Amino acid sequence: MIYDLQKASVLKRISAGILDFIITVILATGFFFLFSTAFNYDALNEQYDAFYLEYKEKYGFDFREVTEEMYNKYTEEEKLNYDNAKNALLEDEEFLKTYNLIINSTLVMLTFGILIAILIVEFLIPLFLKNGQTLGKKMFGICLMMDNGVKIKTLPLFVRTLLGKFTIETMIPVYFIVLLYFGHINLLHIVILGVLVIAELLLIIIHRKNPLLHDLMSYTVVVDKESQMIFDTEEDLIKYKQEMAKKNAVSKKTF
Repeated sequence: MIYDLQKASVLKRISAGILDFIITVILATGFFFLFSTAFNYDALNEQYDAFYLEYKEKYGFDFREVTEEMYNKYTEEEKLNYDNAKNALLEDEEFLKTYNLIINSTLVMLTFGILIAILIVEFLIPLFLKNGQTLGKKMFGICLMMDNGVKIKTLPLFVRTLLGKFTIETMIPVYFIVLLYFGHINLLHIVILGVLVIAELLLIIIHRKNPLLHDLMSYTVVVDKESQMIFDTEEDLIKYKQEMAKKNAVSKKTF
């Protein structure tokens, strides 16, 4: 065991991250479908589809299938008819109510499905396996510790999971993906997502401990479990440093 920082290799971290991501997606998908069944989400979707079918039969346009390229090929009269038909749909209060309910329901179910999945994978399992190890980290022989060399505590692990992994690194991209699906994405969203990705890349490339945002805000570092010396408390760390200092002093005198 070595006291100096033994950072986990980027390859091991990526491999562990991919495995944990797959497990998280499977769990989140399962929870999403449980919520969708409990809240009769399919009936809401059917009601939503019924509006488009009604306006298609009434005006002859399927708004979800008409692309910008198709619209540009329309004659002026067709464009006018299309615009009038779409305006009529967007002014339909019942449609807008259903549309907003679909978006909000999707976001709520995704949020809680992903939250529960991440808490299981990144918080509860590491509490059981110790040293902040997820199943992925366990498989690839890496673990977490506080950046001062002490074992990771429950609160920093929770902050790392909830604020870092879930709120910033997962829900911001998921939120933008949902907005993109429903056609509400804008330049500001793209800029925010771009800044987030660049910040993560810069941290792992430039910072000597190669952290991601969740490590930075929780004062944790990913290390190689077999070679890294991890202390139970700060007192143990101080005691070890004092003992090593004494040994070095004796060695110098002997020399």
